[in-house]
Amino acid sequence: MIMNQHAHRNQSASPPLARCLVAVTRPAGRADAIAELLVEAGARVLVVPAIELESLIDPRGREFERELELLHVSQGWLILPSPSAVEFFLSATVRISGLHGLMAGIRFATIGRAGAELLHEAGFKHVFLPPHPLGESLAAKLPAVAGQPVLVAGSAISREELGAGLRARGIAVRHLSLYRPVPSPANLVRLADMLAAPIDPRLPLRLVLVSSPSAVDAIAEAIEPPQDWLAAGWLAIGPTTMDRLRRLLPPPALAAEAANPAPDAILEAAVQLAERLSR
Repeated sequence: MIMNQHAHRNQSASPPLARCLVAVTRPAGRADAIAELLVEAGARVLVVPAIELESLIDPRGREFERELELLHVSQGWLILPSPSAVEFFLSATVRISGLHGLMAGIRFATIGRAGAELLHEAGFKHVFLPPHPLGESLAAKLPAVAGQPVLVAGSAISREELGAGLRARGIAVRHLSLYRPVPSPANLVRLADMLAAPIDPRLPLRLVLVSSPSAVDAIAEAIEPPQDWLAAGWLAIGPTTMDRLRRLLPPPALAAEAANPAPDAILEAAVQLAERLSR
């Protein structure tokens, strides 16, 4: 649990999230930056990843190697949609001999700056980023041509917008599953306990941050009673997660969507949601 006792406080007013307990359900490692901002804004933060990411990469990397060979020969595109996809890819290239040598000639793309920064740090300097951190934006702006192979390597539960948008341009798309999300039972119990606990008068506002449809589904399976869902305001990252959340949230639960996955945008949405809860 991250406490806010060292947060910088404005001398003339309380921090905007001073009365909030925020559960961040992002996978481990992805929660750190936003958790720090939430703490600085006065919140008490509970990091409870609703899902864990299980590798699907063959220990010998044979399927991965075949796909990379195709891209290497034809100078195709490798799309790693998320930071998690980038991390699994980089881990495989280090762990499995022969993969790193196939990188020459392959063109890289990802959706958001976090993934691009990971690739840059690993030595991949030329990474295409779309104008907006959305699958639809990458599908529309990726500088690929019909007939050029494109491999989307990421979650086994992939979103349709990216592949559908590329296929609509006549681009042949293949998908390779690097990992799959699985529920994290222990963290889901912690989240359920938080929602069912009596209200702390010092922290009367509860927020739950969800970053993927998989996380929403895992929470829905673990927390059934509508009253527990109503015990918090819900903050979704991205339109796909928001759509899944809207389908499952019982009325009159409050929900909000962060405009993009950047920590500053998530913080702004959290502050607005807290204001709505306090009315």
